[in-house]
Amino acid sequence: MIAPRRHLVRLEDLTATEVTAIHARITELQHKWARDGEVASVNVVWNLGASAGQTVEHVHCHVLERGREGDVLPGYGPRWWLKRHLRARSLLRLVAWMNPSLGSTESRER
Repeated sequence: MIAPRRHLVRLEDLTATEVTAIHARITELQHKWARDGEVASVNVVWNLGASAGQTVEHVHCHVLERGREGDVLPGYGPRWWLKRHLRARSLLRLVAWMNPSLGSTESRER
């Protein structure tokens, strides 16, 4: 996880210096992992706001190691459930079940 030192809730509140520092850290990790032969690819995930799945209101991103040698699940990144219609419907049902305030997903599935 990479986060700025100051507490921020909105991405647009990052200064140019903070954006540059976050980008540099992501790039540094990617280069180090590639150099060490550990990881060929990464997913950078930002969840910004409660409706996007963020549970702590603080600007941060997750750098997920992907593409290891012999990876048996290539392409199964953070959004793989949404890539297929059936999986997306199942995920919507699960989210609705976990968050009763969202109501039924029946109308959204069609």
